[in-house]
Amino acid sequence: MVDLRAKPYCLSCWDTAWVKAVIASMSDEEKAGQLLFCGSAAGGGTPRELVEQYHIGGCHCAGLPSRQVRELNRALQTAADIPLFLACGTECGGSGAATDGAYIANAWKIAATGRPRYARELGFLANEEAAAMGSNMAFAPLCALRPGGGSAESARRAAELGAAYVAGVHDLPGFASVCRCCPGGGGGTAVWKGVYRALIDAGVDGVMVAGDGCGRDPGWTPDGLLRGGLGFRGVVICDTAPMTGGARGELLAAAVNGGCDMLLCAGGVEEDFQRVLAACRDGAVSEARLNDALTRILGLKARMGLNKRARTALVPSAAALAAILGAPKYKAAAEMITRDALTLVRCRTPELLPLTPEKYRRVLLADVPGPDGAVPADGSPAELLCQCLRDKGFDAARIPGAGGGEPVQGRDLVLLVSNAERFGFDGKGVWPAPGVPAIGISAGAPAAPSDAPALDALINVYDAQPLTLDVLVEKLLAGPEAFRGSCG
Repeated sequence: MVDLRAKPYCLSCWDTAWVKAVIASMSDEEKAGQLLFCGSAAGGGTPRELVEQYHIGGCHCAGLPSRQVRELNRALQTAADIPLFLACGTECGGSGAATDGAYIANAWKIAATGRPRYARELGFLANEEAAAMGSNMAFAPLCALRPGGGSAESARRAAELGAAYVAGVHDLPGFASVCRCCPGGGGGTAVWKGVYRALIDAGVDGVMVAGDGCGRDPGWTPDGLLRGGLGFRGVVICDTAPMTGGARGELLAAAVNGGCDMLLCAGGVEEDFQRVLAACRDGAVSEARLNDALTRILGLKARMGLNKRARTALVPSAAALAAILGAPKYKAAAEMITRDALTLVRCRTPELLPLTPEKYRRVLLADVPGPDGAVPADGSPAELLCQCLRDKGFDAARIPGAGGGEPVQGRDLVLLVSNAERFGFDGKGVWPAPGVPAIGISAGAPAAPSDAPALDALINVYDAQPLTLDVLVEKLLAGPEAFRGSCG
């Protein structure tokens, strides 16, 4: 039995009555459809067809310009009898809501600062821009630990910053936060219980779980960990992408019976609608579990105030979007976070930094190949960094790949730049020439000293945004004390 008066719903008697009345009036088709969270291109139908034929409960939009996102969201809401969740992946900024949204910072960068106020600011600013497009739900924060980094301090930081992001989302009236956690990326069950507990205490509205975990590991099923172990009352959304093959219908039903309230189905909404409808009609999904899921879904929509506003008023005007899109405050936030995030992981040679054209005029830059051996094409991080150094008076040149030998001869310094998930330098590739200092720069997930044991220095910058590389060059020229970030 769902208590709609408790966290995270905290509904009034009027809103509670609305939830019960809507459920009582719904057809089988409407009940089955309300469990579906589809992608914006699911089934290739129009927004009106998605709503009228499949009665979807939510839609996740990605990969479109902001103007199209707003138009799609408006078409969906105006066609719906029951207001929709309209989600976006804004863990890094409004860029997760639309292709022309503002990138602010990723989770690794925020964690390197160690400052919850940045996480809260990100939660607000990223979704302020998304809200202007008509979105009302963030598939964020994304909480993960570096592989092998499941320490108590890393978990404490993930919990603290994740909770701060949720608070920032809730600074926006009517916006919801659905956290995504990655228990397989480091840390055990006890560590992740602490992270989930902090998010639940912060009032997170929903939790996203992976479909390959539902029903297989009792410790990680919604009923096992979230509901039973932690008392979570909010909405659980299952990413059904791993559920493939002929047994997909059975797996969808098992996910719902295991405690998932909504099913994120990126494509094939017609087929999944029929599968879920059949499971509800033939008893594969129990009536009690179905009503429990619907109560949570509609309870959250009421908590967000979606039931109190006209459908045409749920998406702001084009003028309101134009007024907020790309506002200067987003770039200002990105710069402040970057200046506090860049991390000097290791520097073996004290006199290596600061860099100056007088000490290291001839600089060679190379992109470290990814796990598949591929080297980034034009516009790679190394190429962008090369231009930044030239602007500061260095004779900088880039070669494709982490090369050694002849290209290194006659150079004063080598910078190896990685944009992969890990730094990936395992010591098997070619190395800079003897006597030529080498600095590794990780523009992806944070690297540890063990990832590049033979390099003279290692720096984590967390992304390859032009702003980040500009700030990196400033700090390289300023010296070790300019790097404020922490490995954590």
